[in-house]
Amino acid sequence: MASPGGAHTPEADDVVQAEAAEAAAAVHKAQRNAARAVEFQALRELGTRRGRPNPGTETKPCATS
Repeated sequence: MASPGGAHTPEADDVVQAEAAEAAAAVHKAQRNAARAVEFQALRELGTRRGRPNPGTETKPCATS
């Protein structure tokens, strides 16, 4: 990639490629984190559902004497 008014250099290509690789890695990490957040939310909701009885299925305490 030539700089404005300058000559093209192989070093400039290396810098651009390195920056593009860093940007791609950051995007990948953000996508992975978002996917994990969705998974954790689903697990939280599943745990909440398991922690509460379904309506109509509650057990009543037994009278013991």
